[in-house]
Amino acid sequence: MECMISKSAKQKSKNDLNAFGGRLRDAREETGMTGSLVCGILNGYLQSQDLKPVNINTFMSWERIGTPKELVSGKSYPHPAAYNMLGDLYGVTGYWLFLGGDVERYRKNVTIPASTDFNLEQRKAITTEALGHRRVEIKFRRLLIGASARQKRAIENLIDSMLEDDN
Repeated sequence: MECMISKSAKQKSKNDLNAFGGRLRDAREETGMTGSLVCGILNGYLQSQDLKPVNINTFMSWERIGTPKELVSGKSYPHPAAYNMLGDLYGVTGYWLFLGGDVERYRKNVTIPASTDFNLEQRKAITTEALGHRRVEIKFRRLLIGASARQKRAIENLIDSMLEDDN
């Protein structure tokens, strides 16, 4: 399913692309679809999978996850089956939807539109820069696991001093 991009979507996004909900909303708005239209399509898909449909208020609350407007009580997350459907409907990769940042946003740039190999899509969505960050993150986590409390404080001090230099 190829998405049409509305004229208003070509403007700079006003959504928080650092948050899952902001990316979800941005992807929907880029297609020019309303929340109620997408919710109806999603509910048709969920019901065809023998899953419970979602209320429009629940659907709209997903677009606030991770943003300052996120609901604290009564919060729910999309059913795992919904992610591929929404990514397909919006034309975005799962990695971009979940992580944002330096990953490929559009499925059309990583797969053949007629068939979606989700594993291949996710591997291709990770850019070289993002892979470099991931390698550093993995090594850093391994370092932290084996570090003593004193070493962890020293690492934290090093990080703080590096962040102070950026300001």
